[in-house]
Amino acid sequence: MENHAASAEQVADRVAASIRAAMAYQKKKPADLAAVLNLTPRTAAKRLDGELPGFGVIELYLVAAWLGTTPEALLVGDSHSERVAV
Repeated sequence: MENHAASAEQVADRVAASIRAAMAYQKKKPADLAAVLNLTPRTAAKRLDGELPGFGVIELYLVAAWLGTTPEALLVGDSHSERVAV
């Protein structure tokens, strides 16, 4: 039986790629992300590049709000989805 569950590393890579894509689309820089998460620009860049561990749950919500998307969209790699008001 095949295991289709993504590993934590795969999920972290997908989230970082989604964040990078959304930031590029919106012309935002790692320094902008650093300000949102209260990190140094170098640390933010390393998180985006996978050199440091991925984003925590609270960080994921903060980044999603900053990018105008949802945490779920970042998790599945659909970073251009717009937030839907309920």
